[in-house]
Amino acid sequence: MRKPVALVTTLLCLFLLFAPYFVQAKSNDGEVIFLRLNNPTQEFSYAGKLHWNKQKNHWDRAIVIYNNAPQPNKTDAVWRYVKQLALPNKNVKPQYNLYYKAFHQAGNCGTDTPLTKGQTWRINFDKDANGSYSKAALRSDWNCPKWSMGSNLLQIVSGREAYQGKSLKLRYPARAFSCKNPQTCANWKPTIGGEFRQITYSYKLKLAKNFDFVLGGKLPGVGGGIANTGGNKPTGNDGWSVRVMWNSEGKLVQYVYHPDQPRKYGEAFAWTMPKPLQRGVWHTLKSTVTLNSAGQRNGRIQSWLDGRLVLNKNNLRFRNTNKLLIDRLLFASFLWRE
Repeated sequence: MRKPVALVTTLLCLFLLFAPYFVQAKSNDGEVIFLRLNNPTQEFSYAGKLHWNKQKNHWDRAIVIYNNAPQPNKTDAVWRYVKQLALPNKNVKPQYNLYYKAFHQAGNCGTDTPLTKGQTWRINFDKDANGSYSKAALRSDWNCPKWSMGSNLLQIVSGREAYQGKSLKLRYPARAFSCKNPQTCANWKPTIGGEFRQITYSYKLKLAKNFDFVLGGKLPGVGGGIANTGGNKPTGNDGWSVRVMWNSEGKLVQYVYHPDQPRKYGEAFAWTMPKPLQRGVWHTLKSTVTLNSAGQRNGRIQSWLDGRLVLNKNNLRFRNTNKLLIDRLLFASFLWRE
């Protein structure tokens, strides 16, 4: 069994656009030019295209470099793409973005994290710019999830709003509920750099002083396999998930998708909380998930709130196989109103 590992995130849960500009420079290649563009809403690091140079009245093979990304290597996909572009004939109307194709930064996304080497993976936001949380920053911070939604609801904050350094702020729109679109939900599921039978993870959380618990809402967790959610009851051979919810009273529960759940949707195991989650102060949520041996009911979830054990759930069956290990984070946060 792998040694337990820990994950630490800094999360702030509550309730700029710069004008783009180009800076042009010649590449060393002589056949490719670089165009630097500042655009905080751009999630990609590069783009390749043919660019019409109206001063010289000819086409350039061009690589756009967004938001101070480093100059790409000639082995990178964007460079290879641009080099193979054929210059158009005279009948093609001049334009600035012919054959435009965007690329993420090579080396920015990989399969490894500190967990791969048995070290603690600490996710913080100190290197991110204050203001809107760009998709590029999201990819960099969270090991490049294959998809994400809801970055438009997120901001990087510092000072009194942050726990320390910088924190991630999530603002739910008025009347938002469920996780059907990026206007109501922040959601991504990055891999964690390995597969583990046991993991310990924690994050900091603060609710606004006027936060409305409505009927409840979701908070992050972990999963394996297809990481079943959304009413997809696990079979024992496809996947499972462990997350946290708050209810209408502001008390927390462990929300678990497992093969023995009594209904279509996940099962809620109440945390021992005499009072609701206090608004306006920072809380630490921590969980250890230990998977069962194949087909046996010897899985376990332990959770702590501000250092106090609030759940010790034994005899769980997550899987019927020794596969379906813990392999991803589940960052999903949204509200229930009906």
